[in-house]
Amino acid sequence: MFQTHKQRCILILTRWDDPTAQQLYLIARRAIEGIEKEQDERIVVLQTICGVNET
Repeated sequence: MFQTHKQRCILILTRWDDPTAQQLYLIARRAIEGIEKEQDERIVVLQTICGVNET
């Protein structure tokens, strides 16, 4: 459905039960979760460094 409607953005779709749209959201969610985890790990390291430098 996503490709047949020739939309550039999956957010425009009104049919959330479309299998193609669901697959695209799943792929995007997995990609974001990986980035989010990396950023969280960096924040922990930076907080540790800042905590050590404050003492």
